[in-house]
Amino acid sequence: MNYKYTIPTAIIGLSIAFLQPPAAKAICSNDQVDATAEKITVLIDSPEPGSGVIIKKEGNTYTVLTANHVVKNQNFKYAIVTPDKQRIKPKADDFLVQAGDKYGKGDYRGAILAYYARGYVRLQLGDNKGAIQDYTQAININPNDAKAYYNRGLANSNLGDKQAAIQDYTQAININPNYANAYYNRGLANSNLGDKFQAISDFQQAAKIYQQQSKNEDYQDALNRIRELQE
Repeated sequence: MNYKYTIPTAIIGLSIAFLQPPAAKAICSNDQVDATAEKITVLIDSPEPGSGVIIKKEGNTYTVLTANHVVKNQNFKYAIVTPDKQRIKPKADDFLVQAGDKYGKGDYRGAILAYYARGYVRLQLGDNKGAIQDYTQAININPNDAKAYYNRGLANSNLGDKQAAIQDYTQAININPNYANAYYNRGLANSNLGDKFQAISDFQQAAKIYQQQSKNEDYQDALNRIRELQE
């Protein structure tokens, strides 16, 4: 099954926060720029790699400045390659430290992002039960987090609990009625349960929203699902 994934663009990799560039500021001489850039420029590795700049480091947390298009693909797995060729890969436990620390300081949005990010890492590593726990924590902090319900639905589906997955996708849709991926994945779950009528309805709604969003590939994918069910 080709599920549609949603990842947090604010935190990806080993406790790495990706930010969008602010307005440019005047800086030093060319030599100083070159020397500094060599030390702080990193490779953001993926099937479509790009570059970023380390602008802050706190313990194991690196804040990396990069363009949105470098990390826009939700299906890619990202890693950071530092100037000394160290490859930083996701480790789920790093996000637990962040979550607890931020929650304790009253930074609820930061805590949600940390739980959400660890949930995504666990999902990618096949730890679906752990992912469900993290997304549930994020939902407990913010019951209106559609993406947390959505990705918890993915984890439930991976565990074979299609009914629980449908409930999560439905909750995500209730919060965000234009959540095309939630309709799509709910269609997959309904199809797996043999409910063709509801599955077709879900794929039709997903196709409609994909078309409105000019996501042509996803639109055609949803139409193909409908044709398969109607055969």
